[in-house]
Amino acid sequence: MRGCVDNSVKLQQLRYLVAVAEEGSLLQASRREGVAQPALSQQLKALEDSVQAKLLHRTSRGTRVTKSGAVMLEHAKAILERAVIAARDVQEQRDTITGEISLMVASAVAELILPRFLKQMSIEFPDVALRVSAQDSGAVQSALEHARVDLGVLPDHDQLKSVNSRHLLTEPMVFVSASDGSTSYAQAPISFSKAVESPLITVEKGHPLRIELEKLAAKHRVSLNVAAESNSLLMIRSYVESGLANCILPRCSVAEKEKVGVLRTCSIVKPNITQRYLVAWPKLRPLVRAGEVSAELLRREFETSYGS
Repeated sequence: MRGCVDNSVKLQQLRYLVAVAEEGSLLQASRREGVAQPALSQQLKALEDSVQAKLLHRTSRGTRVTKSGAVMLEHAKAILERAVIAARDVQEQRDTITGEISLMVASAVAELILPRFLKQMSIEFPDVALRVSAQDSGAVQSALEHARVDLGVLPDHDQLKSVNSRHLLTEPMVFVSASDGSTSYAQAPISFSKAVESPLITVEKGHPLRIELEKLAAKHRVSLNVAAESNSLLMIRSYVESGLANCILPRCSVAEKEKVGVLRTCSIVKPNITQRYLVAWPKLRPLVRAGEVSAELLRREFETSYGS
């Protein structure tokens, strides 16, 4: 009877709806979900029948959600997320800590902390599956704020929203140059004003670190001498290694390069600049037990490594 909504909506149907909405194609969605396209279409038709509304509009350019489909899509994502959390909560009632945790770490600290962290996790919590990636801090922030990951390690700044967090360490920002470059700067401390007068490769405009450097430069009535821009830590360090420019980065991001004599650093004074790092998780995604132990182990590893 019309007007009486069928309550037989299945999680599988909701997953298919999300897949089609994200892929924009029934064929791509069926490949992603590992199901034949006719079977996927049949399940989506059953979902539309259950809610008595057309959810998808098919065109020659693909498939998109209707206005009703957009409403259903938001509910589907929330329901699927709650289902994952429910399964995790049930798992956590067992003595052994299990589960899967997605962790995204800012590139600046990834290479120093991840090897030890991963090794220690495998020893202490072998039944916790980790999916780990390293990205620039902007990507980590976006993933956290859109609840695409369980945990993230990134710098603290004013633009960070919709997350819960814990302090990991406070790292000094340093002036970095090529170890064999022709720069006149020695390894003695350098003033901020003097540092930004040199040709710099910096992160791109809008990046939290660039915003902080520009604010500080304005306060001291100097300008950044920007020779190049990149959000890639690898590209920034390579550019400095070549002697084409210098940079300002947290010390931990160049520690290994400094150790092997490729780069050299000196402290920045007048003023001293620091960078706080956090472990954070989305407010919309509760920190489950496996996430809790992962966050605590990250804190412990940072404390052991940096004495902060």
